Amino acid sequence: MLTVVVVAVAGLLAVPSAAMADSYACTYGPGAYNCEGRAEFVSHGEHFYLMDRKADGHSAVLRYYRADTQQWKTSWNHDGAGTTKHINLDMPEGYDVVYYVCLGEYGDRDILEETCGVPTYGDMS
Repeated sequence: MLTVVVVAVAGLLAVPSAAMADSYACTYGPGAYNCEGRAEFVSHGEHFYLMDRKADGHSAVLRYYRADTQQWKTSWNHDGAGTTKHINLDMPEGYDVVYYVCLGEYGDRDILEETCGVPTYGDMS
């Protein structure tokens, strides 16, 4: 009887998280899509997770267009390699976002355009 209870509890703990990314975008690098900076978009709650994935002295930069405000916004993760910054958009339902990720120099707020990845569509419908 005890074995059945332990297996049932273990099965409940294996349920996947509801906060799985609906889409993601990466930085671009020489000859390849290198993903030194990465952003994941979760439509449920309108969240971005901006990751700096390489100790290269650069910050990860997220550029995104909010359809509800019709404005481009910029967020920086300047906390170093291996860190993730959470951005809560707090948007009304039914609006979408377009976003891309670059590397940059946080001190000067200089986005290194040659590192910008492909624009990605974040669907919230």
